[in-house]
Amino acid sequence: MAKPFFDVFPTLHIKSDLRALFQDTQVTRVAFNRDRTRLKVYLESRHLIHKTNIYRMEEEIAKAAFPGSSTSVLICEQFVLSAQYTPQILMEEYLDSLQTEIWHFSPVIGSFFREAVFAYPDPDTVILQLEDSVICQEKGEKLRGMLDQIFHERCGIPVRFETEYSLPVHHRAKAQLEE
Repeated sequence: MAKPFFDVFPTLHIKSDLRALFQDTQVTRVAFNRDRTRLKVYLESRHLIHKTNIYRMEEEIAKAAFPGSSTSVLICEQFVLSAQYTPQILMEEYLDSLQTEIWHFSPVIGSFFREAVFAYPDPDTVILQLEDSVICQEKGEKLRGMLDQIFHERCGIPVRFETEYSLPVHHRAKAQLEE
């Protein structure tokens, strides 16, 4: 049974900006791993929360609930978004958060994502235009899988991601000058 976030963590004293973001969220489940070294908090929200704020809340919970311990907290957020969110709108509104999360997972993949160009040929498709390099092609599938998981599982937005590889950014600019 879902409970309001601050009913689950009533003694959590945090800054008002962070409190406001989590005020109307619901905790659907809380679970420890077998070693009790990680607490997973399953969170449901009707609005997007930037990944930086999710990371901040994880740290606040860990400090308050497990002071001096190596126990970590992982918030598994799920967004229940209105029908106004298309893949393009979600990408535009959540892009900075996606960049933060992907960079946090892998700076290499994060740098490719920051340089990506997005195309929206139809309402349910996003084309990721990435640099044409061996390493980018190797990491491109991982990036596509991460985005697919975030859009489908976290945000409930049906989308098909496709990847295209083109000249590196600095080569594109040079090629345009030569035309």
